[in-house]
Amino acid sequence: MRRNVDSRTSSNASSEEIGSGLAPQKIAHILAASSDIQIIIDSVGMIKAVSAEPQLTDVLKTGDWSGSDLRESLTVESITKLESLLDHLANENPDATRSLELNHLIGGKSDCPIRYVAMRTGDDEELILIGQNLTTVADMQQQLVKAQQALDKDYEKYRYVDTRYRAIMDASTEPLVFAESASGKIIDLNDAAAKLFAGTREGLIGSSFGQQFSDMQRQEFFSGLDRDRAAHASSPVDTTTLRTNRAVRIYPTSMRAAGERLVLCRIELLDDQARSTMDAALHGLFEAGSDAIVLADARGSINSANDAFLSLCDISDDKDVNGKSFAEFLGRGGIDLKVLLENASRNGRMRLYATKLASRFGGQISVEIATTRLADTPDSGFAFVIRDTSRLEGMRETSAPVTDEAMRNVMELVGSAPLRDIVAATTDVVERMCIETAVELTQNNRVAAAEMLGLSRQSLYVKLRKFNLQNKNAMPD
Repeated sequence: MRRNVDSRTSSNASSEEIGSGLAPQKIAHILAASSDIQIIIDSVGMIKAVSAEPQLTDVLKTGDWSGSDLRESLTVESITKLESLLDHLANENPDATRSLELNHLIGGKSDCPIRYVAMRTGDDEELILIGQNLTTVADMQQQLVKAQQALDKDYEKYRYVDTRYRAIMDASTEPLVFAESASGKIIDLNDAAAKLFAGTREGLIGSSFGQQFSDMQRQEFFSGLDRDRAAHASSPVDTTTLRTNRAVRIYPTSMRAAGERLVLCRIELLDDQARSTMDAALHGLFEAGSDAIVLADARGSINSANDAFLSLCDISDDKDVNGKSFAEFLGRGGIDLKVLLENASRNGRMRLYATKLASRFGGQISVEIATTRLADTPDSGFAFVIRDTSRLEGMRETSAPVTDEAMRNVMELVGSAPLRDIVAATTDVVERMCIETAVELTQNNRVAAAEMLGLSRQSLYVKLRKFNLQNKNAMPD
């Protein structure tokens, strides 16, 4: 029917000419057969007549429309469209047509979309609306929208799961590899595994898993895995990586994902396992050892100290020492600390250094300190192992008293030399012994020895020349 209307418009034929070829009854029959609903309204939108298919009649209750305003059955946005149509056709050629889509209310809740073609009936005061029901099309569009929303929701869920999976893989310090059971090719791995294989994640994906090891072929590994699967158990495999030559143990776990059989390989570094055992043993020694142990940073600030050190210094809580300089607990303070750090930095370690340890309440304890530079730590810190020698000092003092013979030797000098010569000779002996001791304690460091003796460097050089000690062991400046 629309083709007839368009043809009539393009050829500017009048309605009388069309009517002369077709009877009005025939035209009405064609309109009814080619559309779902026909409505005749006047120029202001009042319904004069309506005809619809039984399905629409039941849904829209069109039997009650005659004599009412068409706007009463439309949604708000469709009322605006209808008024625009009435204004448009009132000011145009009587033979003009126009199409539009109107949504009719259904029970005040949902709506029924209908596409209309509007034209005049020949009477300037009447319009006929010939409509096609779009409910089926709208339902299909709604289904497509719901399907798209479901896809979007599934995609977001996939991204969420994939992000969690990738975060776990990247955060794991243990090498993890996913491989195809059938082909043995790597389908995914984390950064720890890529580093172990001396490659990149992108470069290793798609390569053979068995070829990453020096003594394991793909057939051997996966055939063994098949036997383990039949026995409902997966035995670990010990092997060595090809490029990095690291001893490892592989723990395979078979699984099925999306119909494909996969193997998750968790790789344990055997040398790291031995290191972990040693770390645990060293931690136990630190906590329960009888010798005091202090761990400090490169500047000598204490990072941690064990209970033995806290007991020596009469300190109840390690919070009272953490962050403080180790010099605060040494008898000669910064001088002792400088000697310890400089010698350990230069030689890697300082075996024994005798000094005093200051307690919290002002007491001093004779100790021997062994210092080691921890080059593997981020800030190249130091470890101090401190042993209490106060009991040994007491034994030395008891076992080496001033004897009567020594007193007589001193007394024999009286009369054979002036008193000032006797004192000078005795002073030279004591002075030489102190200088030699300071040189020995500081590992031949003249700057540290001068600070320890309370002398300037120039004064120390004079005394070294006096006692012919300037070339002893080639002491560094």
